[in-house]
Amino acid sequence: MQWGEVLSAVLAGGLAGQLTAAFLGYRYAARREFDNWIRDERYRAFSDLLVCVAPFATRDEFDTWPDEIRTLSQRVYLLYPGGRPPEDICRCIESLFNLALDRKRGRVPDVAEWKTAMRRENRALREGLAQAIHRSRHSRG
Repeated sequence: MQWGEVLSAVLAGGLAGQLTAAFLGYRYAARREFDNWIRDERYRAFSDLLVCVAPFATRDEFDTWPDEIRTLSQRVYLLYPGGRPPEDICRCIESLFNLALDRKRGRVPDVAEWKTAMRRENRALREGLAQAIHRSRHSRG
């Protein structure tokens, strides 16, 4: 065996190994960046939605409220594969939207009962969103 052949084999194997490591490193880094971005964006969207629906007791303007909830919920939906978050989150968002819409349209016969329902749905949404954030730390999607 000639030294040229040995040197050429070492250099070729080293180059191929480096290219493979660089390619795989790039793919893993890109996936990690995307996962971090999704987690951060979910946190922002979840926080914005909760800020919108939580202060219902002090709110006196209800005309644009259902639209605000719908807009923020669309951000939440977009941050999940297939465009749909877990079912418990979907149910809470829909319920809060309907409660806000009822209040906007003046279809709330008992304000105390409405406030109790809002409190219950806010709590359920907060718990569902917190679980979704913590689930995303341990798995994808």
